[in-house]
Amino acid sequence: MPEKLTPRELDVLRCIIGGLTSNAEICKALYIANPTCSTHLHNIFAKFGVSDRTAAVLVAQQKQII
Repeated sequence: MPEKLTPRELDVLRCIIGGLTSNAEICKALYIANPTCSTHLHNIFAKFGVSDRTAAVLVAQQKQII
């Protein structure tokens, strides 16, 4: 069974789905530092087996995570 996303990873994913296109926008929305955002994105990609934001959103939709 694939690993579940943490609550903060879900927040980052929601930002992406909501149209935030850069790490800077996500950082500002969630009050986190850029390295933290990058870590969350890396973890999301690894857990979903994807390499970009678009693919992560598609997987989240397919799995009905969001």
